[in-house]
Amino acid sequence: MNLNMNKLLNIIVALVFIFTGHLSFSQEMKKYICDGQGKGQGLKFSINYPSIWTVSEGVRPHILRTFEYKNKNGEISMQIYVKKMEQEPTKDEIDFLFQKEYVLSNPSLKVSKVIDFNNNAQIEDIRCMYITLYQKNKVYDTEVHSIVKNNYIYFGRYLIQINFFVISNDQKYETMIQMYNSFNPIFKELMYSLSINSRWK
Repeated sequence: MNLNMNKLLNIIVALVFIFTGHLSFSQEMKKYICDGQGKGQGLKFSINYPSIWTVSEGVRPHILRTFEYKNKNGEISMQIYVKKMEQEPTKDEIDFLFQKEYVLSNPSLKVSKVIDFNNNAQIEDIRCMYITLYQKNKVYDTEVHSIVKNNYIYFGRYLIQINFFVISNDQKYETMIQMYNSFNPIFKELMYSLSINSRWK
């Protein structure tokens, strides 16, 4: 099957999900607001999320919230991570940090395949990077396969990382890539809704 046919099939799948109601909840949004307290470390921002997603406190030090949605195929989740650095990175440092090779050099990323990459995206006129990875990680004695879309934004001394996870019940790549293609428009919509309120002090 050629590349154009694959693209066409992905578009058809996305349209089917939209018109059968699977994505209808994308228009019923709630807003998560970080007022800078606690793990926000002084950073104020907000981001939308679908109202049917469940919200829980982040379990790790820099993870503010986890948002989850389950359907018959598996689970979709979003995690918001904020870290305040010792000093603001320079443009040259961000250029280096946003290199694909640098991201992939992280030993904690068990990458099997890079699905998508863009290090010149824009959110509120702030440069950001996203990279979508197919990963295989060990959880206790079980190998768990997932697709993860990592979004990185540097604002002043803050690193904001918003990650989207796709895990299918059958653990098949084909199922997960179909789920990812179906939900990626929502992932983009949520990223576009991000508002860094600290900019307007």
